[in-house]
Amino acid sequence: MKHFYRKPLSRSALLGAAALLIGAPSMTQPSLAASGPFDQIKERLPKVPKVSAPSSTTTSQRSAPTSRPSNTRADREAAKPVDETLTEILSFMLDISALIRAEDGAWDEAKQDVSAYRTRMDTLVTPDLIARANNLSTRPTQRLLKKAEDRATSMAARISEVNVDRTLAASRPATMFSRYGVPLSHREKLLQLQRLYPESTAIREANQTATGVLAQLGTFDQVEQQAEANLAAKIAATRMYPAVRRSAAQERDFTRAFWGSPWQKKYRGSKTLKINLTSRSWSVQHHPVSGRPVTRDQGASLAFQTPDGKCYMDQGLYEQKYAGGGWGGTYYRSGDTSEMLCENVPR
Repeated sequence: MKHFYRKPLSRSALLGAAALLIGAPSMTQPSLAASGPFDQIKERLPKVPKVSAPSSTTTSQRSAPTSRPSNTRADREAAKPVDETLTEILSFMLDISALIRAEDGAWDEAKQDVSAYRTRMDTLVTPDLIARANNLSTRPTQRLLKKAEDRATSMAARISEVNVDRTLAASRPATMFSRYGVPLSHREKLLQLQRLYPESTAIREANQTATGVLAQLGTFDQVEQQAEANLAAKIAATRMYPAVRRSAAQERDFTRAFWGSPWQKKYRGSKTLKINLTSRSWSVQHHPVSGRPVTRDQGASLAFQTPDGKCYMDQGLYEQKYAGGGWGGTYYRSGDTSEMLCENVPR
């Protein structure tokens, strides 16, 4: 096999080829001799900006990286009392259902519950616990703070939705107390959260919202006085519905049905003062498929006086069932009883 020796290109040939590739002037041009072929190539290449090193001033202005919060077993154990106290703070709520049902003593019991809650918090929220809660170098304490702030924001939103005028205008004390009990419960929790996290802006703002609304609603005693005034005004304004007709037989029948109802057990021993028939005739309900009669009813307004001397008016619905060949006996189906002034019962 023959090997051919290829003579290497001269330096001038190489430079000429490079100049042709980038569109440089010919090697015979005078300008090339002045600057050299490599200078011509450099001039045609894109310029790359120089990256300057950061100055000492820029470096010193950067904030130092924050250390990552720890999450050790010791951290979780240290945060456990904070977690337990926070849970107890957030679990407080007055017995709203008892207030709605107007149970005897429910309002006084609500006062006692608030007082007991505050006393309990005084024993739990100690300076040592506050210091633990606000040591935010650990993940457990950071998590608990976020939980407290989220709940505070949520409670403030609920309190801000309270219709103050509607609450204070309620004519039934049970209605007013139940509407008042919810924002009051949230405000009590927010106060304890503020004690636990005194530096939290979110909790402080939530407390400001709650304080503003509760200031409009009033204190326990002020709400109680307002409820009593509203009730007194309602009692004074209550009147019997006027009679649209008279029937001695039906008046006796409806009176007997009223006192025979299990709904009137708490009024046993009362005296009937007056009954007004408020329907002109029977209203008959029919079966939707067969069309046959099912029931018929009439309304009546009945006033009575209890053994303690108070007077009441009941606007009731009296009903009879169809028994195939005629109508059955009259019974008290439903109604609404309101206190009224005895002097307003017509004679």
